[in-house]
Amino acid sequence: MSGAGRSSGLANFALALALLVMASGPAAAADTTVLRDDFSQPQAWSEADPTKGKLSFAEGRLLLAAPVSGDEPGVGRNLRLEAAQNYRVSVNVAASGHSNPEAWAGYWLFTPSWDVIWLIFNTQNQSAALLHRVNGEWQPPLIPSAPAPSLKTQPGDSNQIVLESVRGQLTLRINGVDVGTSRVVGFMPSHIQLRARYLTAAFSQLDISTTGTDTRTARLLQQLPVPGQRVLVHDTVKPASASKVLGLALSLLGMGSDKKEAPTVQWGDNWDRADSRFTRDTARGVLALQIKSPNGSHWLAPGQLNPIPGVGLAVSARVRAYLPGAVNSGCTGLIVEAKADAAKRKDTLLGCMTGTDVRMSYFNAKEGAWALLSVADVSQPLPPDTELRLVVLADQLQLYLGGRLHLTAKRPTRLQFGTAGLYAESGQALEVSEFMISEL
Repeated sequence: MSGAGRSSGLANFALALALLVMASGPAAAADTTVLRDDFSQPQAWSEADPTKGKLSFAEGRLLLAAPVSGDEPGVGRNLRLEAAQNYRVSVNVAASGHSNPEAWAGYWLFTPSWDVIWLIFNTQNQSAALLHRVNGEWQPPLIPSAPAPSLKTQPGDSNQIVLESVRGQLTLRINGVDVGTSRVVGFMPSHIQLRARYLTAAFSQLDISTTGTDTRTARLLQQLPVPGQRVLVHDTVKPASASKVLGLALSLLGMGSDKKEAPTVQWGDNWDRADSRFTRDTARGVLALQIKSPNGSHWLAPGQLNPIPGVGLAVSARVRAYLPGAVNSGCTGLIVEAKADAAKRKDTLLGCMTGTDVRMSYFNAKEGAWALLSVADVSQPLPPDTELRLVVLADQLQLYLGGRLHLTAKRPTRLQFGTAGLYAESGQALEVSEFMISEL
């Protein structure tokens, strides 16, 4: 597939899209509740580690008692906010038994890639902060420890803690008073974990909503189930005996897993042809795909996926090395092929890199044309083993590079089933040290 092939039909696609928007009218804005929890169903929450604290439920409250040892118990549940640009998290918290000056309460918000926003407050010195972790590393605070005079300080006093995101602009509000603001791009939480240290925290009236999103997206988010992430394929490019299709039921808290033995990942035999070459090199720990022809392309996948029941899919690869073609017209990276309709036509989605940018392209099988959905410049060379991740959540598309959200777009059709794998074209070469497909 050449650059010219991808651009053919783009004008017709754009015109059709414009007519569709004109016909349907503007999307209505609405505040839609995603989760309203009165803590009357304890089974919705994970169990606290009994060695780190005590968890109980009573009279519409979740009680989290932290020990004097300083351990930090946490309990969590899944959300479905990955496709929301704007959201609001509100919870009431009453703290007691906080004689230690380092006592605090709050919560963690997780993304599917394990990035964290940590909201923390201390009633003794009336302060609050917002911390941020990316790729396992803590970043400079989004809101450093700031005075919060609106915090009620008496044991048992209830405080309303609100965190609101409007297109990445975060506002921390306590009892109706703004404490601080900051900005973080592309943080869309999928999990909340309530936490405490050196005190007993009573959480009540947890409300999470999308704000100002179109009603179709908000309604879709409400319909999604809340399973844990399930890994379908995981290849670390080790010797065949160590590379498994894992079939895990993972908790987003990482509190245990149910490992099952399964057949090895099947990419097919290595080949070296006139136009392309593929090698699963366990000695170097890489999957290597090279396109020798300046006008050719090839993609490969480790087998067909089982039906995905309308939830979502994440495909990721750690890019060890990437060599653009002589002419930067091609795109190399990840591919998802999915059933489009009853006629068994297959749409194709690319999340890939050229020599200068990252982009998402989409092939509409019914129209027989490619369209460029979104593109962003990438000026710096990629460090070795940078993760490229393509996320399909219903009709929401996201492309991450190095843990950072670079692109978002909407896909006209829902993911049903198909294949996912690696793609290269136009004289390019790609080496990957890890490959994973996960159901969201």
